Amino acid sequence: MLSRSARMQRGFTLIELLAVMAIIAVLAAIVAPAVSGTKNTSTDAQAAQDGLQVRTSATSYFKDQTAIEGVTKVATSTLGVAVALNSETYTGTNATTSTSTLQTISSRWPEKFITSSATSSNSIYYVEFNPSGTTTGVEIATVYVVDKDGKTIAADTLFGKYTAVDISALITGGYQETKPGTADSTITLGSTVVHQFIWLFRKSTSPGSVTVDNREVTIFKLETTEKNTTTNKYTIKYKQIF
Repeated sequence: MLSRSARMQRGFTLIELLAVMAIIAVLAAIVAPAVSGTKNTSTDAQAAQDGLQVRTSATSYFKDQTAIEGVTKVATSTLGVAVALNSETYTGTNATTSTSTLQTISSRWPEKFITSSATSSNSIYYVEFNPSGTTTGVEIATVYVVDKDGKTIAADTLFGKYTAVDISALITGGYQETKPGTADSTITLGSTVVHQFIWLFRKSTSPGSVTVDNREVTIFKLETTEKNTTTNKYTIKYKQIF
């Protein structure tokens, strides 16, 4: 029988090393999903916290507006990407179409257009929805925006009843100190950089009112990306988390 010092000097056998490596691999496989899930949950929680803060800032902004309301309208011409045609449960194969919809923003609210056929300067999610003929090389083919219940938000609803939250206007007006990190968080798909979160105002009316008199902050997170190996373009889906 080998002495303790002799066993220490001979080192590990190949079988022992392989056994240790196998155990480490198993543990890594168990821990990695848990860590990833925790990170995702933490990011979602941060986005929700940011949303509450911006909602409060936007409410204060609106209460202080005393000037006559100005309304600006812009037609979203045929988009370079397809957007859900029907509002239905998302299956990944929902009918999609390019669209032409009138977007409306008001001077009462710190908002901009979601996208625009004019320039990227007056819209926030210009690249994600890529107006046709204005940007080349963008690798997004289809965008789905899905609510908390898993229902796709149809194009006419998305561009007619939602606008993009202009957080910079809140900062300039002194209602928000800094821009939340989740508002600027991005991800790269091929050579196209898109937002990981899109921040939108959802227009609503008070009971008995016939005019839009409120905006509710909503946040959608980039949940899935799928690349078509034939066209090398992506289908992406944003799901509401706040």
